[in-house]
Amino acid sequence: ETPQVTGVKVTMAVRDKGWLSSWNVPVPSYQLVRNAGAFATVWTLDLGGRAPCDRMKLDIDGESFSRPFQAEAVDDLQNVRLIASGHLTRHSGDEAKPLTIFFDHEETVRHLRLQITDYSNPILNIRSIEASAPARQLVFELKEPVSQPLRLFFGNETVAAPHYDFEKELYARLSKQPGHSRLGGVLANREYKPEPKPLTERAPWLIYIVLAASSVALAFVLFSLARTATRIGHKEAQKAQN
Repeated sequence: ETPQVTGVKVTMAVRDKGWLSSWNVPVPSYQLVRNAGAFATVWTLDLGGRAPCDRMKLDIDGESFSRPFQAEAVDDLQNVRLIASGHLTRHSGDEAKPLTIFFDHEETVRHLRLQITDYSNPILNIRSIEASAPARQLVFELKEPVSQPLRLFFGNETVAAPHYDFEKELYARLSKQPGHSRLGGVLANREYKPEPKPLTERAPWLIYIVLAASSVALAFVLFSLARTATRIGHKEAQKAQN
């Protein structure tokens, strides 16, 4: 039988625009290379530290151009990874606004290599570069006034995520937009004492000593076995002659 519709409920989803954390990246000098036989230009960018990044905004001088590009993560030169590719395009009459390169995935990286294939065209003049990533927020509740300024400790990579109950019910408890604070200067924590590194990292030369001692011991054992085998062989030969 045809099902009877007894009621309809409409649900609306609201997606808020996220915040971006952006910072300027110095534009280094470029290098001229060949890419599949064509002339290309390479910039090796330093983001200033290993930080999340998912896009770059390039302010390029020029009225009209269309150039293939590729961006690579080059923190580990033995494992270079392609993170974005496409074309940088601006048509005549377009507004000369910065062009954005979106990465395939958010990357935690410090050094990037940007390669633009020019063919027989003049090299593009990059006036400025801005890197961005979705902003990280630390939301906390103050039940009573505390002394100012607040101190935030960070940098211990071995600390496990706390998974507080507060984060599970955060949006249900927010009745108004929380207040915002800005980070001040970063100071070294003189009271922090990092865990000692493993012995192999503190004394890497110890591995070679152990290997050398093992090799000498193994050679001595093989030499002893060879001498014993030779002695037994001589005795067996003498018995055979007698």
